[in-house]
Amino acid sequence: MEKVIVSGLLIIASIVAAVLAITVLAPSSVDSKNSILASNQVANDFVGTNIDGLSAVPEGGNGLGISAWFKNVGSVDVEPISAMDVFLVTGDRLSGRYVPYSETPTSTDRWEVVLPQDSDVWARGETLLVKLSLETSRPLSAGRYLVALTTPNGVTAEIFFEYGPTPTPTPTPAPTTMSGVVRGSDVRTAGR
Repeated sequence: MEKVIVSGLLIIASIVAAVLAITVLAPSSVDSKNSILASNQVANDFVGTNIDGLSAVPEGGNGLGISAWFKNVGSVDVEPISAMDVFLVTGDRLSGRYVPYSETPTSTDRWEVVLPQDSDVWARGETLLVKLSLETSRPLSAGRYLVALTTPNGVTAEIFFEYGPTPTPTPTPAPTTMSGVVRGSDVRTAGR
């Protein structure tokens, strides 16, 4: 428990240090009141951005599609959605690939927004559904993976999921009827 508290305090301290550095150093490089306002807005957006990974599931059983849900739990809207970065990483984090944004189908890896439809703003409290479409020559193999989504200002959320190819069903033979077979209960009633 102490490690969690110390880690939380270190994170808060690093955010405060970043805000102070932006607020103090950025305006000194440019002589303008607008630069102070702009640096404060950047710091506020960074501190106010927070996202959670909700769920990710492979789609179609062929290793070429993944749906992932994220929720904006911060106090600011995230925009533009198309400027976010999406990565597909193996569960051991030893390998992975960048998946670029694209609204139109391509022959390479890509991701697109399913929800919210027709919006480039991810509003506070809203759930974002993204669909990853993978290159047909590089489908998922069986194993554990994670989808990582990073906002334009550098806040990241991750979702783990398992993938195993859908087994091909084996046909089961139809039951056969056997004529002339007498069950045990029928033997007792037949002799009376």
